[in-house]
Amino acid sequence: MNKNLIIILILSIFNIYANSISINNKFDMPIAIQTFVNATNSGDSQSFVANFTEDAYLRDWFYTFKGQEGVNIWNKSDNIGKNTHFDVLSIFKGKTDDEYILKVKVSGNGFNGNSKIQFFLKDNFISKMIILPW
Repeated sequence: MNKNLIIILILSIFNIYANSISINNKFDMPIAIQTFVNATNSGDSQSFVANFTEDAYLRDWFYTFKGQEGVNIWNKSDNIGKNTHFDVLSIFKGKTDDEYILKVKVSGNGFNGNSKIQFFLKDNFISKMIILPW
């Protein structure tokens, strides 16, 4: 294979990958979502829960949690309580101005693998979070 062709193929693949990671390409990650990731990765439950609105809605597959109290329960049972760590793969804007889709690689003492999370934001807080099928 021609060296130039190989270089073009490699650059094309890199460009496709780089464009799929929209962080800082088209917009910055909203502070509420960055706080969600940072609080989880640092084990800061207080910041994690405070990052949600008082009337927040959280759905993890078949389980629904409401309000900051519900977020705290989920956090203890499925997130920081399981020493979860997120590596951000990509983030995209959703269909509305307040909607974002975050793709992460999850590791810890609970679920391990790729996850897609839909967020709706209100006044720089998470008002709704839904864990979606990959």
